[in-house]
Amino acid sequence: MIRKRLSKEQRKLQIQKAAKEVLLENGYENTTMEKIISVSGMSTGGVYHYYKSVFDIFYDIMLEGLDYGEHRNFENSEKDLSIFIDYQMGKIFDDNEYKSLFTMLLKGIDYNDDLRKMYLKLNEKYKEILYKNFLRSSVPIEVLDDPFLIFFVHSLILGKESFFSLGSKEIFKDNKEIIKKMIILYLEEKYPNIKKKGECQN
Repeated sequence: MIRKRLSKEQRKLQIQKAAKEVLLENGYENTTMEKIISVSGMSTGGVYHYYKSVFDIFYDIMLEGLDYGEHRNFENSEKDLSIFIDYQMGKIFDDNEYKSLFTMLLKGIDYNDDLRKMYLKLNEKYKEILYKNFLRSSVPIEVLDDPFLIFFVHSLILGKESFFSLGSKEIFKDNKEIIKKMIILYLEEKYPNIKKKGECQN
């Protein structure tokens, strides 16, 4: 039986899948290329042909997470403030395979320079996605990279994921509408001309 030769993208996804497994089991600091190679089922040379470091693999996984969020929220939708707010809510509440890995990144930025650099690079990519989707919308451009909103949403992601064993996901779910109102209130207070009355309401 002739085995079908995998494409470059399929090989990279195979490596990323193995890396996700190793990262979630061991954490970033204890993840090595050797462990990823072992789980991937590929040869050492085969893996290093596509990736030179754990950082490079992790970064590509996080880029895939940004792409996932963009496709989930912005395909075939009119771009307005309600879509922007729904995007922020999705980042907090959507359960997907990237969320735990992103939380790992958030936890590491204060003690690992590589992860801090990765976070900053990803934030630039995140802004590019927002600019691309909202540039000609009614959402003011300064809202798209509002630093407080970015930190606020990332703090909520970190809290929701970090306290899972204490029931954080259910507690967050029970307060989902309050969190949405907090985001809306912040935007209304910081940018008083952002909307006509009632535009952001549920």
